[in-house]
Amino acid sequence: MADTAPVFCWTELGANEARSLSGFYAEVFGWAPEFERSESPTGRSVGYATLKAGDVNVGGLYELDEHDPRMPSWLPYVDVEDTDSLTRKADALGGKILMDPVDVLTYGRLAIVEDPTEAAFALWQRRAPRAFQIGPGKSPTHGFALMTADRDRAARFYASLLGWDRREGEDVDAIVCGDRRIARFMDVPDAGDKSYAQWLTHFAVDDCEATCRLIEKFDGVVCEGPKEVPGVGCFALVKDAQHALFAIIKRRRKPEQHGRG
Repeated sequence: MADTAPVFCWTELGANEARSLSGFYAEVFGWAPEFERSESPTGRSVGYATLKAGDVNVGGLYELDEHDPRMPSWLPYVDVEDTDSLTRKADALGGKILMDPVDVLTYGRLAIVEDPTEAAFALWQRRAPRAFQIGPGKSPTHGFALMTADRDRAARFYASLLGWDRREGEDVDAIVCGDRRIARFMDVPDAGDKSYAQWLTHFAVDDCEATCRLIEKFDGVVCEGPKEVPGVGCFALVKDAQHALFAIIKRRRKPEQHGRG
């Protein structure tokens, strides 16, 4: 299991005017975007960037197609061995297929799935070394949490699909795979204009309070916190300048492992 366990390996932000939004993350976190050009399914040229903290990959940033109904949001990728079979299994387990499996150039095979509580994630079958991979080294991408109002239903789905188990502790309601902590459960908060189930990406910072001030300075929103969360540390739930939801956390523990060994 140690070499094949499905774990989160990447996170990606779909946004409107991606180049403009990259400025928010540059000002708040100091991340530099490395843009490439590609074609969307409708044939329109779109930008894709890898956000980098120095030489370390943080995640991706791409421009939503003008016909895409989705709101700006972060989407985590799960590193798997067979995207097609897991997509079929997710459908049989009551999930919703948001995007059927497709080849992403020569990098790998991708599908986007929504679990039965309506939290979306991607299944990523990597074919090229380090394609869509957080790191190498100490990345600000620090972990993930599943915000859902139905933890039991979600836990059953991920146990059947990916072999992830729920481990309820005194401080943290964790999602694990063997001895690896994959993520944790969170209640669905009132994040302002809309509350919904979502996989939440966490980014590590040196100072939660100072980062919250920067987020608000550059047109983001602090929805909750900063506050101390037992078993987690100093935490804040925030939105960027296009209202994509994510979390910041002061690094006080070893982060979840990203990608298979």
